[in-house]
Amino acid sequence: MHLTSLGNFILIAVLPDAVQALRFCRRRQGRYVLSDFASAKTIEGAAAPALAEVCKALAIHKREMIFVTGALEGGCFFQMELPELRPRETKEAIELELPRRMLAPPLAPLLEFAPVTVGSGSDADCPTQNAEEHTGSICYNVYAAEAKSFDRYVSFFSLNRLKIDLFLYPLMAMGAKNAPGITLPHLTPGYHFVAGAWEPGETPTQWHEDNFRKTLELPPEEKFSTNEYFEALLTAQYLITPESHNASNRFRAIVPESLRPRRLRKHLILFAILAAAMLLRCFSTIGTQRASDYREYKKLVAQLAQTRQENNRMREKLRRSDKELKELQRVTTLVPGEMDLLRKLGALSEVLPDNVLVMSLRWSENSVDLMLQSESTDPGLPAAIRKLSYWKIGQLQQRQNNNAISMISMKLLPPEEVVKPKSKARTK
Repeated sequence: MHLTSLGNFILIAVLPDAVQALRFCRRRQGRYVLSDFASAKTIEGAAAPALAEVCKALAIHKREMIFVTGALEGGCFFQMELPELRPRETKEAIELELPRRMLAPPLAPLLEFAPVTVGSGSDADCPTQNAEEHTGSICYNVYAAEAKSFDRYVSFFSLNRLKIDLFLYPLMAMGAKNAPGITLPHLTPGYHFVAGAWEPGETPTQWHEDNFRKTLELPPEEKFSTNEYFEALLTAQYLITPESHNASNRFRAIVPESLRPRRLRKHLILFAILAAAMLLRCFSTIGTQRASDYREYKKLVAQLAQTRQENNRMREKLRRSDKELKELQRVTTLVPGEMDLLRKLGALSEVLPDNVLVMSLRWSENSVDLMLQSESTDPGLPAAIRKLSYWKIGQLQQRQNNNAISMISMKLLPPEEVVKPKSKARTK
C-alpha cells in the first residue's frame, strides 16, 4: 500500500486520557471531508475499552485503512540536518545521532523520519516563513523510541482485532526551523517545539486550527472542536500531503509485522486460488472434452468396422446371387435333349471297329466329339460311320505315336450341317 493511492481512511489518536477516531472520505475534487468522529475516555490508562467503544461508534471494520497517531513511552522527537543520502544510510546516520539527542538511547530503536519541505505540512501558508537557502543538506523530522514501547499498542489493538497501516507521530508534520512552534495540547502540555528544539511554554494553536479548516472539510465549530482533536487533525493534514507519500514505507516499518494488514497477501492467495480453480476447471473441461471426443471416435471406428463387415457380407451375398442367377439362366436356356439318345449311343458303339478304344466322348446338342485310340493305322472309321443315318463325319484327324498307337480325334455332325465331309489323316 502506498499513500499515493490514499482514499477513505480511519485515523485513530491514542492520547494519555482518551482514544479518538476520525473517518475521512475523499471527494472527487481531491479534498477530504470528516464524515464521522468519536472520542472515548480511558479508565486508569486502559485504552482497549476506549478503542472498542470508538470502533463500535464508527463501525470500523478490518477492510478499512487505519492510521494511528500518538506517542510511545520514552519516545523523542527532534530535527537534524544530513547530507543527501540513501534511506538506509540516512537511518544509520540518525542512529549514530541518538546518544546526543536522548538521555537513554534505545538498544533496539524504532525510527520514523521524513525530510522537511518548505511550504509543507503545518507551515503551509505561514506568513512568517521564509525559504532557507539551499546549503546541500536536508533537514529531517525524526521520531525515535524503544522497540518494546510499541507493545502497548500491539496489546490493545490485538484485543480489538484491528490491523494498523501506519503509525505516525503528530510532529512529523513539523515544518522547517523558522516555522511557528507547535504545542501538542494532550501529548506535550507545557512544552512546544520551536526553532528545532523543545522549549518550555505553549504556542497558541489558533493559526493551526484555522489552517485545518482550510485544508480539510470539518463540521461547524459548535459540533466539532479542533482543539480537542488537535493531534489527530495535525496528523491527517500531513497524511494527505505529497510529503507523506515518499515516507510511507518508513512510517510503516515502525509497526510490527504481526499488526500490519495483509491485504496484498490475501489478494495474492485469493488470486492463486482463483487461478488454480480456473486452471483446474480448464483442464477438467479439456479432459472431459477429450474423453468425449475419444469415446465418439471409438464409436465411429466401431461403426465403420461394422459397416465394412456388412458391406463385405452384402458383396459376398451379391456375388453368390449373381452366380446362382447365371446358373439359373443357363439351366433355363437348356433344351430338353433327345428322347432316343441311348439308342443313338448304342448304335454308335455297335458300328465302331473292335480295334478302336474310346478315350473320351462329348455329346452336345449339335455334335459328338470323340477321342479314339487304335493300334491299327487304318481302322476304317469313315466306312463304319456311314452306316449311321443321323451322323456324318464333320472332322477326322489321326496321328501315330512312337509306340505305333494311333490317336484319332473325330467330330460327328448331323447330316444337314455337313456341307462337305472332310477327312484328314496324318501319320507321324
